[in-house]
Amino acid sequence: MTVAARGIPDGRAFDRNNPCDYDRESYTWLRGIVDFDSRDQSWHIIYSQHPDRRDLYGGAIRLIGSPKLGTLHNGDVVYVEGHIDTHHVDSRGKAQYRIDGDQISRLAPGGAIQSMGN
Repeated sequence: MTVAARGIPDGRAFDRNNPCDYDRESYTWLRGIVDFDSRDQSWHIIYSQHPDRRDLYGGAIRLIGSPKLGTLHNGDVVYVEGHIDTHHVDSRGKAQYRIDGDQISRLAPGGAIQSMGN
């Protein structure tokens, strides 16, 4: 079953069995399942369940740059627009995803999607 929000551009409609996707060329948008890491108090998005070998970020990346992150819940499906920020890396030296302004939308609440087995 495909879910789409009214008036939402390409990238936001998704299949409940695979809610993850992203702009494979320039990472201008990501869609996936968010997870809060209580150790470092940060939000991460899983945007690919089966990362391509060419994906430099392994299908998951830390989200930064939006006060809306504080409104999320574990397991929410979100759509974000932004860019890879290589100047501000996480504690492991991995680039982060900087959300542009308030370009984050919750597409489905946590628990509404089948478990990914992660």
